[in-house]
Amino acid sequence: MPTQSRLKAIYPSPAQPEHVIAPSTVTNGERPDRIGVVIDGRYRIDALIAEGGMGAVFRGRNLRLERDVAVKFLHPATSPVPQGEIRFEREAKAIARLDHPNCVSVQDFGHLEDGTLFLVMPFLEGVLLTDAIAAAPMNTERALHIAHLVLRGIVHAHAAGLVHRDIKPDNILLAVRDDDPDFPILLDFGIAKIADGEDDESQDARLTRVGQRFGTPAYMSPEQVMGTSADARSDVYSLSIVLYEMLVGEAPFAGTSEETMAMHVGAVAPSILESTTGGPFSEKIAELVAKGLAKEPGARFQSASEFLRALDACCGVREVTPAPEIVAVRAAQTSLLPERKGSTAQAKFSRLRARLPAVLRTRTAWTAVAGLVMLGVLLAVLWPSGATHVDHAKRAEELIAAGKPSKAIDYLEKQRPGISEHDDAMLQLGHAYSSLRRHGEALGAYKQAHALNQEHAANSVMQTNLLLMLDDSRDTAAGTAARFLVEDLELEEASSRIGEIASEHRQLNHRHFMLALAEELELETELDRTKSYQLDLLQEDDCETRKIAVAKLRAIGDASAISALKRARKRPKNACLRASANDAIQYLQSIEDSVTATE
Repeated sequence: MPTQSRLKAIYPSPAQPEHVIAPSTVTNGERPDRIGVVIDGRYRIDALIAEGGMGAVFRGRNLRLERDVAVKFLHPATSPVPQGEIRFEREAKAIARLDHPNCVSVQDFGHLEDGTLFLVMPFLEGVLLTDAIAAAPMNTERALHIAHLVLRGIVHAHAAGLVHRDIKPDNILLAVRDDDPDFPILLDFGIAKIADGEDDESQDARLTRVGQRFGTPAYMSPEQVMGTSADARSDVYSLSIVLYEMLVGEAPFAGTSEETMAMHVGAVAPSILESTTGGPFSEKIAELVAKGLAKEPGARFQSASEFLRALDACCGVREVTPAPEIVAVRAAQTSLLPERKGSTAQAKFSRLRARLPAVLRTRTAWTAVAGLVMLGVLLAVLWPSGATHVDHAKRAEELIAAGKPSKAIDYLEKQRPGISEHDDAMLQLGHAYSSLRRHGEALGAYKQAHALNQEHAANSVMQTNLLLMLDDSRDTAAGTAARFLVEDLELEEASSRIGEIASEHRQLNHRHFMLALAEELELETELDRTKSYQLDLLQEDDCETRKIAVAKLRAIGDASAISALKRARKRPKNACLRASANDAIQYLQSIEDSVTATE
């Protein structure tokens, strides 16, 4: 999966926690599984927009209304998070409440035959605010104009009983509406809090108990970081971060996820007046942003409506035109999408039709031609030619795309041993087993496909499925997948992911297993042992074992472990390691002091 082949999703893939790998990818010239399939009898799937660890978003066509749509899929069997289905249904329920031009709307929601969930939304074209900020400095009038319209959407969402909880530039699309080239649309209500209804609150509680974070660290409110109730004022804070970033060019807090969240709680955001980029800014704008970023909810604007009124009173709203760089970004993004029906293709058809004799331009003539073409297709399908391995692979691919992986497996297994030497069929068998999380069987099929044809090493679906196996706490599958990815496929992304799991995975046993595996695979440079041993300090069962983690942290000599050691020293259950912790802290402090003195 080359980095240059990745495209940020206009429609975020189904919600997932930060620690789950879910690369947004677009296949390189390969036909995505669902393309060409008609679901629910009316939505034809035309092109992949983005995919992640829990699902994918496709461009589709409503055949009844002849209108482009975006279709988001989530298959419960492939979700690495059991609560993914709950969140997906919550997103549909949340968006269904919305009817505002600055908020994404839902058109349909349902289940396929195998339980796959799908959500249908309008197909929107535009530029993510993230890309707009990165493309060129944003002048003050333009930033305030965008913030004004986003606030209108937030006001509507709050009035409908929704708190978004993940407002960030990646969730704001800049589309063209009438004469406005920067018309923002608020996306992704997958973790929205539904403010009324006991059932929704109880679901919220269940999601919180499993330890999944609501929000994105750079834009989380202090109350989100601390895990307390997040109301409408939390969205005010997040949008203030976005406004700050639009004005200055970067968010006020930056660091690792943990460092950034700590700054949201304890650090005062620098004033936009102190920035060396953007501006110049008036005192009124600086005060507006500072109030939105107040740590205590009671010190902020108490509603999105109040924020909107203050914004308009202090700064007003002006019509703006997009920077040239944004026009270029829009053109680049549009070039990555499939050609739309009715544009160039339609023009070519019209020119071709004009060259034909008049007798062939009539509707009757074209109907006859179409009938002959269909007859030819039918004869080609029915004419006995003997089934080949390509036919078997194609049939399995169609079953998987239709959401029937079990039937694809049954079909292919019945063909054995006839297909055992056919690489395409074995690849599809691996995809089918992976979709049901039958990792051992999937690995066997993938290995055989690769042995028969090493070009399959570049298959992005196989790569993604194998990367997801690394998170499987059933160590056999994760270990086999890791060795296959590193030793056979030589996928660079796999090495970094193995190092990440070995350093940061939240399950102690799986982290230890992957740490040993990373050492075996000679991936030392990918490891962050300080993070791993700090987690050991929290998670090991007994004090003596945690004492070993103290010794390891001291041996590494990384002064960043001092704060973790100080916290561990205070816990009553760690009485046996206090002396060791004190010694380690003094030693690491001396290293830090010597480095500081040298500088």
